[in-house]
Amino acid sequence: MKLLINTQSIRYPMTGIGNYTANLLAEYSKDPLFESIQCYDGNCWVNVSDQILLESKSHKAYFNDKPLADAGQKVRSLIRSIPGAYPIKSWINNHRFRNVNTKGAVYHEPNIILKPLSVPSVVTIHDLSFFKYPGFHPKERIRWMMGNIHKTLHQADQVIVDSDVVRQDLLEFCPIDEGKLKTIHLGVDSQLFRHVEQPRLVQDLARYRLSNQKYVLFVGTIEPRKGLSLLLDAWISMSAQDKGDYIVVVAGSQGWHNADIMQKIQLLSSQNSLKYLSYVPAKDLASLYSGAVCFVYPSFYEGFGLPVLEAMSCGSPVLVAKGTAMEEFIGEAGLVFDNGSHESLGYQLTHLLTNSMLRHKMSLSGMRLARNLSWKRCADITASTYK
Repeated sequence: MKLLINTQSIRYPMTGIGNYTANLLAEYSKDPLFESIQCYDGNCWVNVSDQILLESKSHKAYFNDKPLADAGQKVRSLIRSIPGAYPIKSWINNHRFRNVNTKGAVYHEPNIILKPLSVPSVVTIHDLSFFKYPGFHPKERIRWMMGNIHKTLHQADQVIVDSDVVRQDLLEFCPIDEGKLKTIHLGVDSQLFRHVEQPRLVQDLARYRLSNQKYVLFVGTIEPRKGLSLLLDAWISMSAQDKGDYIVVVAGSQGWHNADIMQKIQLLSSQNSLKYLSYVPAKDLASLYSGAVCFVYPSFYEGFGLPVLEAMSCGSPVLVAKGTAMEEFIGEAGLVFDNGSHESLGYQLTHLLTNSMLRHKMSLSGMRLARNLSWKRCADITASTYK
């Protein structure tokens, strides 16, 4: 089989879609099903081995000169907010994208909007937050998504969603043949994300000046949809007795519209109640997850919630919002709180912090459940849609 896949999302700091695409490629590069895999990196088409090499170079460049990389990310965010930026970028991309041999190929678009290409096409729609929560996105992005989602659904031969929550949203908001719609849960790399034992755990945490089991962890982009402000409000409202000697640790690159969130981060940091780590490389995340007393992911809406599965795989109890996609797979590995309520979040967080036996039970359950959700499983089922 000849596969054409858009890999523009594989760049640092890596987002969930970038992780999804990179992990599919890693599995496909070992799969004899594929006689050829061509990847569109945003400028031109490259073969899969060159794409993996580009990913490695992107990783090194980001962490070797992080201030410059962060500045570049802010410039890109600013450009995307300019009226007309999305259509212009899309036109340029589409022009370059067509420069490929399509004979006998299947095209997979892992980033929501298909590009115009006359071949059998599969698209992954990770979430419909631009329909449900337009206020969480720049207006220019909303206009572009709204103008292209229906074209994508008409063009696609198969539509993949990450969760049944997104499946129901798609059926509610968009006319689509339910027969070509398939839910495929994402996966976790159990070799990368597994419980880190001492003494390595203590050494890794020491680099970030953290102590094992002495912090509540959040990992995600610093922007409104991720609900970090909700967690910080819950933490501020909790009594000193409930918080004990725990702190909140925030790991994530800055997104958009986050001035208020950053102010709260600075306030709590000045009170020695919070530590902000910015973006953390994947190789260090396992230790952060393993050393956390619990992992809180208060996002209002997710297509899946990959950090939650990663945390479970490392043995961290999790806390997520009720009615979100994360409820589909956490089982007994976590607790849920009323979506949007910092009071409910604070109550459940207090319950976790004061109940070590419950946390131990959740930890074991999370590691067991995560073993059933591998990237190989996700890739195999996804490849079946190509067939």
